[in-house]
Amino acid sequence: MKKSSALFDIVVEKYSKGQVLIGFNRSSLLVHYAKVTKNPLVKLFHHFVWLYSFPATIIVVAAVFFYLHQYVYIALYAAGLGSLLMLEHYVAQRVTLCQVLGSPEAFSHLLKSGVITIRDAAEPDTPL
Repeated sequence: MKKSSALFDIVVEKYSKGQVLIGFNRSSLLVHYAKVTKNPLVKLFHHFVWLYSFPATIIVVAAVFFYLHQYVYIALYAAGLGSLLMLEHYVAQRVTLCQVLGSPEAFSHLLKSGVITIRDAAEPDTPL
């Protein structure tokens, strides 16, 4: 525990000085961000995005609008879905970054699971 805590302190100090970069694995990030936060609004947002982008929901909404000849609403649903997915990506990065810099336990968990990568700012091609 002491070793990971020391690594956490070093990374937070170097990140605040701009000496390291924290990268994200996008697919792992979208799975883990709701699990590491303690904010119920973020968890509610995650479930809302999951329901809105569930394949059965998309098929039913498209079929209903097609049956009612409301083709514009199909395009609006698709645009809303794309916007919501982009917003989820942004929220996931911000929530994960706050958790990484604020909690040594979350830092070690996300680093071990491959959600984040720590890279040197001078040489970003080589991980630390």
